[in-house]
Amino acid sequence: MSSEIPSTSLLANATSNFRIYILASLLGGLLVTLLEATDRLIVLNFPSQLDRLLFLCTLALAPIGNLALGLFIAIITTKAKLLLTILEQQVKLSIWLKYLAVSFSVSLPFLLLNFFFPALFVNSFQETISMINRKIINIDIVFQYPKVFLSILIYLVALKLTLLESKTFLSLVKGRLGIVFLVFAALIIPIFYYLDSRTFIGRYQDIYHVPLGLAIILFSFFISLILVHRFRLDTKYIILAIIPAFLFTFSHQAISKHQAMKSLFWRRGVVVKNYLSLIQTVYDRDGDGFSPFFDGGDYDDKILTKNPLSIDLANNNIDENFLAGDYKQPPSNPAEVNQKPIEKIAAKNILFITIDCLRADHLGCYGYNKALSPNIDKLVNRSIIFENGFSLGTNTGHSFCGIARANYSENIFNDEIPTVAELFSKQGYITATITSPETSKWLQKQGWQTYKDVMLKGFQEIVHESGGNWNSRKLTDHTIDYIKNNSDKPFYLWVHYNDLHAKAEKYHKQDKQDAVSKPMDVYDSNLRFTDKHLGRLFDYLETTGLFDNTVIAISADHGEEFGEHGQSFHNGRPYRVQTHVPVILYYPGVTSQRINQAVSNIDFAPTFLRLTGQLPPKNYNGVDLVETAKNNVTNRQVFMETPRNVPDANFFAWAMVDGDWRLIYDIVGNTFELYNTKLDPLEQNNLIDKEIEKTNELKKKFGLWFDYQTQDKNYRYWQRF
Repeated sequence: MSSEIPSTSLLANATSNFRIYILASLLGGLLVTLLEATDRLIVLNFPSQLDRLLFLCTLALAPIGNLALGLFIAIITTKAKLLLTILEQQVKLSIWLKYLAVSFSVSLPFLLLNFFFPALFVNSFQETISMINRKIINIDIVFQYPKVFLSILIYLVALKLTLLESKTFLSLVKGRLGIVFLVFAALIIPIFYYLDSRTFIGRYQDIYHVPLGLAIILFSFFISLILVHRFRLDTKYIILAIIPAFLFTFSHQAISKHQAMKSLFWRRGVVVKNYLSLIQTVYDRDGDGFSPFFDGGDYDDKILTKNPLSIDLANNNIDENFLAGDYKQPPSNPAEVNQKPIEKIAAKNILFITIDCLRADHLGCYGYNKALSPNIDKLVNRSIIFENGFSLGTNTGHSFCGIARANYSENIFNDEIPTVAELFSKQGYITATITSPETSKWLQKQGWQTYKDVMLKGFQEIVHESGGNWNSRKLTDHTIDYIKNNSDKPFYLWVHYNDLHAKAEKYHKQDKQDAVSKPMDVYDSNLRFTDKHLGRLFDYLETTGLFDNTVIAISADHGEEFGEHGQSFHNGRPYRVQTHVPVILYYPGVTSQRINQAVSNIDFAPTFLRLTGQLPPKNYNGVDLVETAKNNVTNRQVFMETPRNVPDANFFAWAMVDGDWRLIYDIVGNTFELYNTKLDPLEQNNLIDKEIEKTNELKKKFGLWFDYQTQDKNYRYWQRF
C-alpha cells in the first residue's frame, strides 16, 4: 500500500484552508467594527451626519485590516497542516513531538529575522519593555535578553497556530468546548473593549491600549473561526470584503475635507485606529516615522528630512515640516517689553503659591458656582486676576521648568539661561521651595531627573526632603514656620500644594467630614480644604505686615479633566480644561483689575524680577504680567507644549491661544482642531472645517512659532529624554 499523498488532495486542502481563515478574519473584523461602531455612536457627539457616516466608514478598516491577518495566519497554518499531513504519513513520532517540530519549522524564518534583522522586531519589543519597566513592573531580565525572550514568544505563537490545524482542536471546536469558548469570548471581548475605551484614555498606548486592542482582534478572529467550522459557513462570502473596502475608500477620499471627523477618529477611536497606525508604520518609505497614507502628515515620503517634526531650514524655499511655508524670519517678540526701565520697586519678597491640578474654572473668582475658594477670592479683590491664564503644558515637570526659565521648547533645558531662583539667589535672597515629601519621592521617578534638575536649580533649601506626607494643613504650618525663621532677609519662596492631585488614579479626600465620593466632588472638597489653610497663611502675612512688602502669586502647573474629552486627570492633550489655570498677582500698591488677554505661567519669572527691581534676562520669553495689565502687550499668542518625559506618541500635541481662539495641532494622525472658547468654553465643537479663513490664519501663526523653535541649536526633534 503506497503512502504517497496525492498532490491534488494537498492542493485542495490548502485552498480550503486559505478560504476558511480569510473568511474568519473578515467576520472577526466585522465583529470589531460592529462593537466599536455601536459604542462610539452612543458615546460621541458628531458635528454632522456626514461626519457620523465618515466615522463609520473609517471603521470599515477593521475587516480590511483583518484580511491581512487572515492571510498571514492562513499561510502559516496551511504550511503547518501540510507538514503535519506529511509527518503523519511518513514519520513515526508522538503527536506532540510532531506539533513541536512543525511549529519550529513554521517559526524558523521569523526567528532568523529576529536575530539577524533586529530593527524589524526587537527594537520595538525593547521599547515596549522599557515602557513597562518605567510604568508598571520591573522586568529587566527581559530587557537584557530581548532576542531570547522575543524568540520564545515567536515560537509560542507558531505553536498556537500549528495547534489550530490539529485534529484535536477541530474536534474541540465542534464539541462543547467550542461553545464554552464562544461564551467566554463573548464575555471577555466587551470587558477588554470597555477597559480599552474607558481607562487611561490618551495614555499608555503601547503598553496598555495596543495589547488590549490586539486581544480583542484575536478573540474576535477565534470566535469567527469557530463559527465557520461549526456552521460550515460558505467561503464564497469572502466576496463581501469588497463592501468594507469601498466604504473605507470613500472615507479616505473625503477625509481631507472633513478634518473634524479625522481628529475625532484619532482622539476617540478605540480598536480600529490601531489598524491605521500599523498601515502608516508599514507605508513609511523614508523611515521618518510619518506616512502619507490617510493624510498622515508626510507629504514627501521619499526624503527623510521632510516631515512634521523636521527643522525648517531658513530661506531655502522649502517647507520641511509643512506648516507655514519656508522659514524667513522670527516672529515678533512680546518679551521685549521686559527691558523697559523699571519705574518703581514694588516689593522685597516673593511668595509664589502653586496648587497642583487646579483648573481655574473651579475657583469662585473665575465663575464657579460652588463657594470653594473664599480666601483666594478675597485675595483677588486686591490683586490683578488674568481671566485667561494658561500653563505651558499638561504635565507638571514641563510646566514648572517653563516657569523656572520663562521659556518654551528647548530653552527650558538650556543651562545658559538662568532660572529665576538662581537670579534671586545671586541677589542675596533666601531661595527655598516647600512641598510635600511625597512630591520629592515622585520627582525621583525615572524620566523626571532632567525636569527635576531645572525645577530646583537655584534653590538653596528644599524643605520637603524629609518627613511624611504633608497635606495643606501641614504644608501651611511648615510654610508659616519657615517664614517666621527667615523673614529677616528678602526671600523667594515657592510653595506647592498637592491635595488636588489624584494618587493611584483616585482622589483622596482630605476633609473626612465632607460627605462626598464622586471624583469631581472629592476634588472640589480638597480645593475647599486647601483654600481654608491658605486663609491661615494669608492671615499670618496680614498680621505680620508682610503683605506690605511681598509679592503674592497664585497659579497651577496644569488643570484637570473629568471626561470632557473622554479623558481623566491630566497629562493629555492641551484642551482648556487641562491648561486653563489661575494667574493671580498681588503686590503692594496694586489696583484690583480683571484682565482678559491671554497670558502664560512662564510670565511669572520676569514679573517677579521686575517687581523687585531686576531686569529679566533678554533670553526670557515670558512677558511681565504688569506690563500686560497696563495694555502694553498686544496681539500676543500663548502656546502650550507636549511634555518630554512621557514615552507615548499620544502626547505629541501643541495648542495656541489667540484671543478667543484655540488651535490644537496633534502629530498623531496629523490633526488640527479649532475652538472658540468664548462661545464654547469646554471646547466641544471643533470648527476646523467651518472657519477656514481663521484656521489658515492661525496655522500660519502657529507654524511660524514652531519653525522658530526648530532654529534653536539644541533642537532635538522633540525626542524623549
